[in-house]
Amino acid sequence: MTGKADKVNKALLPAGLRDTLPPDAIPALEAAGFNITSNTYPHTWLWRLSFTEDSPFSDIRVRKAANLALDRDAIVEFLGGQATAAKAFPPPGSPWYGNPEFEFTYDPEAAKALLAEAGYGPENPAEVNIVISSSGGGQMVPLSMNEIVQEYLREVGINVTYDVRDFATMITMLRQGAKESGADGLNVAMTMQEPATGVVSYTSTLAPPVSSNWGFYDNPEFDEAITAARATFDPEELDKAMSRVMEVLTNDAAALV
Repeated sequence: MTGKADKVNKALLPAGLRDTLPPDAIPALEAAGFNITSNTYPHTWLWRLSFTEDSPFSDIRVRKAANLALDRDAIVEFLGGQATAAKAFPPPGSPWYGNPEFEFTYDPEAAKALLAEAGYGPENPAEVNIVISSSGGGQMVPLSMNEIVQEYLREVGINVTYDVRDFATMITMLRQGAKESGADGLNVAMTMQEPATGVVSYTSTLAPPVSSNWGFYDNPEFDEAITAARATFDPEELDKAMSRVMEVLTNDAAALV
């Protein structure tokens, strides 16, 4: 899900005050006379996945199955419409969207079929441990959202156990990497532009302790695409190059988005 930035204005508040809001607070604020506007921005709520050998997510079939298990439109409805359902790594309408062959749609039967191919099923569900926080960093309402995700994944054959940490601790774990934490996923939202912990951090050479490639993602196709994108400063060429970057990440289901 891609978040929406809310703006709150009222004469009684200091001029220029801006803040993000919990979705269930918006109707009451509107009823009290506040003017609220929102806009989709490239800050994506996702699970960064572990690609270590002992993680079920090292298998692309499991990663794709997890992404196909989620009814994102229903989650957006739960959030009062204050999010945008992701179909790929960048937000819909982004000039970097490209033409991915795989999209994050809701297809639980396809998810079950992929899990069966990977050796999982009702009698042998995939077991994953995910680090989440109770709040912080554009997470919207992470506990409730993760409970919904947990139920959707359980229905197709992925059992999720959560390790709830405070947000500061989770950021430290992001820098330490999946091997240190032993987790299969880390629920830290990602911006599309910010290099240190954003898309650039998927570069294979940026695995901990060098940088924030938390899951030790290693895809030569991605490395080639991101290198090309970082080498151009022409806006049109950059959009083309970043479209290719996003296509690779989406087709590889490199995160639960």
